[in-house]
Parts: sequence; structure tokens; C-alpha cells
Amino acid sequence: MMHKLSKKELPPVLDSLFKKNNEIHKYSTRQTNHYHLPKTRLRLLQNTFVYNGPKFWNSLHADLKQIPGFHTFKRKLKIVLLSKYSGD
Repeated sequence: MMHKLSKKELPPVLDSLFKKNNEIHKYSTRQTNHYHLPKTRLRLLQNTFVYNGPKFWNSLHADLKQIPGFHTFKRKLKIVLLSKYSGD
């Protein structure tokens, strides 16, 4: 879903759930183009998609985020995730 959100392929309603850091503040930082992680007081809220979606997307390599097609992105992501467990 984060891939489709970054490519503006989802309904605008979801844009209000996910903001980038440059929309929150105007400071020039290394994470300017990362999605903002909402502040949570409860550990329970850190287990929601609104928190974990941007957190996982921000952790991906920039080359992977730039893949234009969703199916190609899924295939490459699967290869990257499986390579972590196979020891490559």
C-alpha cells in the first residue's frame, strides 16, 4: 500500500493519514522525504498500519522505492526480504 501511496495511485482520503516530514516541518534534514511517524503513547498504537507502514517504507533502500510498477516492486521486495533469511 505504501508503494501505491507514494505513486499517488490510492484515493486522496489516505493522504491525510500519511504525511511526509517536509509537510510537518520545513527543516532540511536527511529524512525530509521520509514518511512521518506519528507520536504514540501506547505500544498498542505502534502495532497499527498507520505506524508500521511508514516505518517499514522508510527502512527500504531508495532504489527499491523508485521502482515504478507495483508487480515489479513486489517481486524485488520479496527477493530482498528472502535474501535476508537465506544468508546471501
